[in-house]
Amino acid sequence: MKDWRAEISALPKEKQADAFSEKGDELLSTGDFDKAAEAYRLSIQLDPSSEASHYNLGIALARAGRIDEAIAAYNEALNIAPDYAEAHNNLGNLLMKKKMFPEAIEHFTEAAKINPEVANSHNNLGIALANSGRTNEAAASFARAVSLDTNYLEARFNLAQSHLARGDTNAAASELEQLLRLNPNFSPARQVIEQISRTANVPK
Repeated sequence: MKDWRAEISALPKEKQADAFSEKGDELLSTGDFDKAAEAYRLSIQLDPSSEASHYNLGIALARAGRIDEAIAAYNEALNIAPDYAEAHNNLGNLLMKKKMFPEAIEHFTEAAKINPEVANSHNNLGIALANSGRTNEAAASFARAVSLDTNYLEARFNLAQSHLARGDTNAAASELEQLLRLNPNFSPARQVIEQISRTANVPK
């Protein structure tokens, strides 16, 4: 059986970049991340101006655990298309993994500015801000995420945690109770409510 690289290389030159990119998509969907990255790189060799190929390369590399290479790929996508919100968001997530919180905040802020109606970007921004000790700003970002998607359980939980970090146990408990009405099986919320209750009942 012919190797996919040889099959695509036998196509007319003008079709090869798209074919390698499509092969990358196929390999990515089957979990073969290293080969997907190879396919995207071959596509990029033929069409280096494709921000989508650089972005997809970043996804494949990140899933393969090749974080620094993935960061470089997302940066290449953003060099070509600075308003690529998804690339900003994914890059921010990788920078958070490396505990580069100020840089992550920059990219999440850009993602939220480009697509302000995407709740996930505001939640991610809140996480990066919380990790930087910017509790009030984090709470505002989590609240924005919840306002955009009232069923966003993670954002509600993060908002409750930010209330706790500011010492507002009543607001935290209220948020957690709303979360549990949406999903009674969200055990971390129940654990925190029980912790708040125990603390409130401790004699002064």
